[in-house]
This record gives sequence, C-alpha cells and structure tokens, in this order.
Amino acid sequence: MLHFLKKIILDITRHMIHACVEGKRSAQFELYKLCYPFLKGICRRYSKDDHDIGSLLNMGFFKVLKGLQNYSHDQPFEPWCRKIMINHIIDEFRASKKWLNLTDIDDHIEDENIFINCNEMDEIFNAESLLIIIRRLPEPLLTAFNMFALDGYSHEEIAEVLACSPGTSKWYVNQARKKLKEMLAAENDYSIKSIQAHQ
Repeated sequence: MLHFLKKIILDITRHMIHACVEGKRSAQFELYKLCYPFLKGICRRYSKDDHDIGSLLNMGFFKVLKGLQNYSHDQPFEPWCRKIMINHIIDEFRASKKWLNLTDIDDHIEDENIFINCNEMDEIFNAESLLIIIRRLPEPLLTAFNMFALDGYSHEEIAEVLACSPGTSKWYVNQARKKLKEMLAAENDYSIKSIQAHQ
C-alpha cells in the first residue's frame, strides 16, 4: 500500500494537475486512473451497497477535480484527495437522512474490555475478509467506526458531522467494536470448524 501511494505521489506532477485545472480530459483521465484504487477502497469501507460505490467515487472525484485549482503542491496529494472523498461520502450520508435516526446519548462509559487486536485479526483474516465483515455493521455504526478507527476523526469532529453529542459518537464506535468482535469470533469459529471438517 505504501509503495502504491509513493507511486501516486511520483506520478501526479504539477504539469498533470495544471492540465486537469485547464480541463484537459486526457490528464483528468490519467489522474482518475491513478486515484481510482485508493478512492474506491474508501468508498467500499463506507458504503454497504455495491451499486452506490461507483456513484460515490465518480461524484467524489468530480469534487477532487473542482478542488484542484485550490490545491497547494506543498501538501501531500493523497491525504488531501482522501479528505475530499470522505467529506463527500459524509455529505451523502447526511443527505440520505440516515443520521436523523441517531439517538443522542450524553453519558457514555467506554467499555475498556471491548478491544480488537488488529495484528491478531490480520493473521486470521485477509484484508478483503475484514472489509466484508466491517461492511456488515449497521448504519450509522459503520460511518462512526470508519471515521474514528480508520480515518482518524475525533469524537468531537464526528459529533459535528453527524449532528449528535461526542458521547453518542463514542457509544456508536463502542457498539461497532462489540459487533465486530462478535462477528470476528463467529467467523473464526466457522473457519476452524470448516478446516476440521475437511481433515
């Protein structure tokens, strides 16, 4: 993944960005091809519907193109692009009014025992399997978990985006961890039984 991102940084030149800003379709298409894998990965994490992923990606990339005239070459391209895509996905989430179903929870005590050891899970499940399991989370747990655990948003930032309290954000992330722990344990148990059955 790091090698791929380094390739993006090397391949996305000032000339390419300037050509995109000028509206040159060939440069825009080249940029789209370079950004497609990691932008699609972001969309797949947030969307439970495979049909929505293409729409999210294309509209998000359109916003990237529109934002290029304000892009400064002093900042790394990939995080800048990622932020635009995540903001677009969040805007779509709010526009769908799914966030209105949030229950505001002011008092929240985080269960310190709910912990997912990612290194341990990596040994059992590959990245694709983990993504499939994460996408099973119900809304808005999926959104809150992605924002907090994978994209580094604070609970205060999530609360602002989802129009809820930080306590509600913490509760949703904690519930997501509980559900993931249960699903991972069930998947691991199923894998072990499946292996034993074929021995």
